[in-house]
Order: sequence, then structure tokens, then C-alpha cells
Amino acid sequence: MNIISINANGLCSHSKFARILSKISIFHPKIILIQESFTQSQSPLSSFQISLYKSSWPGHFFYTKHLITLISPHFTANHVFTSADQRIMDITVSSPSLSFFVRNIYAPANEQENTIWWNNFPSILSSLPLIVGGDFNTTVQLRDRWSTSSYFHSSPKINLFPTLFPNLIDLAGCHPGHPKFTFFRNTINYSSKSRIDFILLSPSLINSSLSSFTFSLGSDSDHCAVVIKSSSIPSHPQWRMNTSYLSIPHVKDSISKILNSYHSPSSPSSWDNCKKDIKSFYKSISSSYSHKLKASIKNLTNRISKLENSPNPNSLQISHLKNILSNLEHKSFISLAIKSRTLWYEQGERSSSYFFNRYKIHQSNMNIEHLYIPSSQDSSSLFLSDNNHQILSHAHSHLSTLWSNPPPHRLKITPM
Repeated sequence: MNIISINANGLCSHSKFARILSKISIFHPKIILIQESFTQSQSPLSSFQISLYKSSWPGHFFYTKHLITLISPHFTANHVFTSADQRIMDITVSSPSLSFFVRNIYAPANEQENTIWWNNFPSILSSLPLIVGGDFNTTVQLRDRWSTSSYFHSSPKINLFPTLFPNLIDLAGCHPGHPKFTFFRNTINYSSKSRIDFILLSPSLINSSLSSFTFSLGSDSDHCAVVIKSSSIPSHPQWRMNTSYLSIPHVKDSISKILNSYHSPSSPSSWDNCKKDIKSFYKSISSSYSHKLKASIKNLTNRISKLENSPNPNSLQISHLKNILSNLEHKSFISLAIKSRTLWYEQGERSSSYFFNRYKIHQSNMNIEHLYIPSSQDSSSLFLSDNNHQILSHAHSHLSTLWSNPPPHRLKITPM
């Protein structure tokens, strides 16, 4: 069972949410714990906005102002508890062979508030095996923080785990060697790195195939994701045609040569062979560019990570490299959208079965609460209405007008 905990550093749009899910999809996660999701939002999200986020994940979707918990559709999941400050969320999860309890946590970043918050932390009353993860915004060991600043920082909460989670295991903290830092800060005045993001497990959920490591989200967060992964996950590669490569001159020339080589084919099968040759060539080209792009992103991510972990990080160089990484990741995201056939989402492409399947799952939760409708005084001007009667009346009138006109007659051509 693969688990990921991520501080998203604010989900400013559903496209960022989809981009993060695309990045971590290589780990085939069954449970995703996200913190600092809508913390920066000034007003609650509308049902339409939430439906956009839900459409990016096929399984169970639970959220608060600060948290999102995603559970695979292979499980049954039920919400149990959300704290008054919306920084703790509890979910029970079950399948025919396994049941467990999940707690997602986003502790306050302010030092004083953090201490008070942990002192009033609600205990977990479930007898099920536990998964507790999130951004704790505090260290629990002396070695879990490094900084170039001489400013006095608070001491780690060494007794936090023994007191609140005495029977849980910090798998990432059990590994020898340097700590797996998850939060990096680089400014003109100082640099620091800390291990403040955790996933804790009950011993019964741990087996020899599990490993724990961190994964950089690139420009999407200043935190690294914490990953718990099983080693026995098969991969299922797919290929979709990315037509953007047709703008490359040598690609166009090569395809033209293939077409010219099949000039005046003698049979339909020759055209089939022509299409196969073009597809084989194009597939090799797109795979080559895709591998180069992935390698560039990986190398640049590793380079940034090494700079952040160096004794004296160069903040200006790190910032410059992150801008380059952001552009490369945008190209990669476009390729992923093509691969998953989700271009309709942003560009209005023809709706596909993917579109309908995504919305069919959550259609019972989708409502139109606001709609721009024509003014009764001036039909050319629109106003935003939240009146259900007005919205239904306008929808009925609009659809009636569409279907009242008969379809155009098709010309019947008689063969000579």
C-alpha cells in the first residue's frame, strides 16, 4: 500500500492540483495526504470549484480549509472527525481484507501557536491500525534541522512521538545516514532545511517490501513529499500522439519523405503500411523528446536538491534554476494532458468517455448555485443569479429554444 504526504504550499488552481497528482502518479498511491491546500483562500470554495478538484481524482475526496485526504476507489472510506480549526481530519478506511484509521495533520507554523496546538492535540480513540501523516511544522530530533542563521530556534519536541504516538513507527526516521529533510528555505540572509513532514504507521501495516523516501515537487512546493512505497508495483506505459512535434522542421521533412515513398499506392494495404511507418517514426521521435525532457527535469531537480543540501546554498542560483524547472515542468504537464486525453479540460476539446466517467462519479454532488442569466429589462445584459427559480426558468427556456428548431435537411444525392 503506497502512501504519500504532501504540503502543497497552496492550491491556487485545480490545474496545480492535477499537476501534482500527475507528478506523483508514478508511485501509484492509494492514500494521499495533502496539507496547506486552501489555507490561503479568502473565501470558501464553491461547489463547482470543488467539483473540478474532485474530477482529477477517481476515488474518495475529503477536504477542509487546510487539508485534503484522497483515498483510492478500491477502498471504502468514511469521514469520522474534523477538528474545530480544520487542521486535523480523521478517516476510516476498509477493504474486504483490511481496515485502518487515517489521520491527516497540518500543525500551525507559528512557534508559540504550534506548542499550544500540540499540547491540546486530541487523542486517537480507534482500535484499528493507524496511519498518521502530515506537516507537523516541528522537528522531533536534534539532527532534523540545519541552518546558517545564528538566530536561536526552538528545541525539537523530542517527547512528541513517545507521548502522542507511542506505538507508531516513523519509517523514514529509522534509516541510517543523513536525515531526509522535507522543508527548505533559502533567502538572502540565511538558508535552512528541516524534517517536519512525517508518515507514522502501526507495526501491523509494515512489511519488508515497504521503503520510505522523499520526492521533490519542483516548483510546486517548498516541501518534499514523504513517500511510503511497496516495491511490487507493475508499470503500464502508454503512448499518445503529441502533435506539437510536427512543428519541428526535420520531423515534417521525414514524414513527407515517407509519404512520397508511397506515391500512388496499388492497394489499400499500402496506405496501411504507410500509416504504420509514419506512426513508428513519430513514436520514436516523441519517445526520444519525452525521455530528454524527463531527464532534464530529473537532473535539474537533483541539482536543486544538492544545492539546497549544500553547506552554503546559493539562493540566487537556486531561484534561477527553479524558474527553468518550472518551464520544463509546464511542457511536461502539457504532454501528460495529451497522454491522458484531458485537453478538453482546458481547451474545449470534444468530450470523451474520460470526461463523462470523471463527472459521473461525482454528479450527485454537483449543483449549479450561481448562473449568469439575461436581465428581464435588457436581454443583451447578464446578471449573476442565485435564485433557483430564475436559474431553472432560464435553463428551460434556453433548452426549449435549442430543440424547437428542426435539424437541417440533408441533401439526397442520386448516383448517375
